[in-house]
Amino acid sequence: MWKMKSYLPFSLFLIGLLFVIQTIAPALANETPDSKPNQSWFSAKVDASLKFTADALDLGFLKLIDRLDKSEVLNIKVHSHFYDAKIRRYFISVSGDGQFKGRLPERLKATEYLICCEKEVSYDFYISDIKYQKSGFNFKFSGAIVFSLDQIAYELMKTVPHLAASGALDPAADLLTELLKKLNIGILSEAISDTLKSFSSVAISRAGADLLSAAGNNKKLSVVIKEAMNDNSILSFLGLSIIKSAAKSLVNVAGASLGSAVGSVVAPGIGTMIGGYVGSRIFSYIASTAVYQLTIKFPVIRDLNKMLRFHQILARNPNDQVAAERYNHSLKLILRKIFREFNSDSFKLFHLVINRIDKHAKEERPAFIPLLRGLQEKLLFLVINEGDWLFAKYYQQLRLKVEAWGLQNEVPFTRR
Repeated sequence: MWKMKSYLPFSLFLIGLLFVIQTIAPALANETPDSKPNQSWFSAKVDASLKFTADALDLGFLKLIDRLDKSEVLNIKVHSHFYDAKIRRYFISVSGDGQFKGRLPERLKATEYLICCEKEVSYDFYISDIKYQKSGFNFKFSGAIVFSLDQIAYELMKTVPHLAASGALDPAADLLTELLKKLNIGILSEAISDTLKSFSSVAISRAGADLLSAAGNNKKLSVVIKEAMNDNSILSFLGLSIIKSAAKSLVNVAGASLGSAVGSVVAPGIGTMIGGYVGSRIFSYIASTAVYQLTIKFPVIRDLNKMLRFHQILARNPNDQVAAERYNHSLKLILRKIFREFNSDSFKLFHLVINRIDKHAKEERPAFIPLLRGLQEKLLFLVINEGDWLFAKYYQQLRLKVEAWGLQNEVPFTRR
């Protein structure tokens, strides 16, 4: 496992969306114990405001995906997209394939990757079938993105001065809604497509030089462009591609960072204000994205998070094949790792899983019923066939937890 390098396009669709996510979801700072909004703040008015935000987010994402699907480099299918008002989260799952026609600093070493991030905007993507061609490579992808809109609004409220002074969440949600409605989807989709087709170290230098000439006396923008050229990453190229769309009036592009400059192009006025905050966190957010080769051990905690996320999608759309496949994949991985430890009389992962499930809210625990059943069946098998009191001990521990969680009807135990 390693942190995502800014130039590696393991999922070009995902990396392209990262800049969009940063623009439409500015609350992407690391979560701390005191960063969660107080539940007492969620009045009917706040919930209504977040619903409008979710509607605007849904409309914007579907428009963007539709435009990208019509490009020559991406084919995308949406499997689920909905807002769950109870937990104030927006979900979208997609799959597809694409082409990267640019040139990378180095060749990818594997053909399959998992890309994950756990923040206010979280995502899980499976990238497969990476095949190099004469020009670039082809790839397939599937996964889901989840927006925790209450967390996003809360972080935005703390950051923007006039919102912080009000101490209210609904103005922050209204600001997000306004931003989403103003997003220029055409510019975003064109820039993502251009990045997939053209990115290279030569292309970013050429684009930067052209923009510097067009920027004229806009000194702040010139600094932003030079910094992007020096960074030489695929995300910076995406940003320059977005700014290039405003080349005819580049002297009017505002912002002292790549984020705010991009914001002023895709959402004039409000985008500049939020973009400045977003721009300062873009690369730290990418650095927190974990990329795993499938040959490398995938942490159990991340698999538990994936199970919950895809279970929430399946609860609304049982026919979502992407969610079902990713859910079952994580379930099998967790059981395999725990069973391997059982073979050596180790129960470290067993305790980890039980403790993590215990920390989840009551309404979230049903996501782990198949996992609990798998553990129950395995322990019962070991007790009967091995006659080992140690496995009997953990079988009883599991039973007590299941009963404490009120899941005994879904995971029935036989009393002896």
